[in-house]
Amino acid sequence: MTRALIIGAGPSGIRHASVLSGLGHEVAFVTARNDLSEPRFATVAEAVTAFTPEYVVVSTETAAHGQ
Repeated sequence: MTRALIIGAGPSGIRHASVLSGLGHEVAFVTARNDLSEPRFATVAEAVTAFTPEYVVVSTETAAHGQ
């Protein structure tokens, strides 16, 4: 099973998670939201260390992609 990290949990991020989960991938988020059932992390560094993703989706506002 591939571990997919989604940075951002807005409508697009949630949709990516739904598709990836449906394909059998393990999904986690980098987000401040606390209403998700999937694992979530406060920072990308924390997520990479703890979750060791094999696939990353950047799903934030375009202006925030480099942050």
